[in-house]
Amino acid sequence: MDTTDEDWIDKAPCRGLPTEWFFPERGGNLKVSPGLAVCKTCPYRKPCLALGQEVAMIPSTRHGHSRKMYGIWGGMSEWRLKAAKKLAQVSQ
Repeated sequence: MDTTDEDWIDKAPCRGLPTEWFFPERGGNLKVSPGLAVCKTCPYRKPCLALGQEVAMIPSTRHGHSRKMYGIWGGMSEWRLKAAKKLAQVSQ
């Protein structure tokens, strides 16, 4: 399966599933989201995570700063991504 294909979003197994599995309302618990199970076997985790990071870097039009990463991208919720970044910083 070609994971560099630009049409990966249309082919991803999450396509058509409930949005709240990946982007719950504020205060929702992503740690137990069924979306994580879908991502676990997805061949498009890497480009999905890269897209999530790109989205987080888009300046907010209201406040002039970057948005924080929200939801599940590439099988990682924002709390898990933050933990991975902290671990990488400590090990440098």
